[in-house]
Amino acid sequence: MLLDPGNGVVWQEAGLLHWELGNSRAAVLAFEHAVATMQEPALCSRVQSLLDEALCQLN
Repeated sequence: MLLDPGNGVVWQEAGLLHWELGNSRAAVLAFEHAVATMQEPALCSRVQSLLDEALCQLN
């Protein structure tokens, strides 16, 4: 199975997995990629919220 690196949903899922595993830095990177590649504005807004939460955890 091949994954499209330009698919924001894939990056969102990667970010969620990293977050659940306690890897906040990797989650932030994945969420940043998700925001940059997300096609749907509603999903982009949700991912931005996740990104903001992950960034707060780093600080």
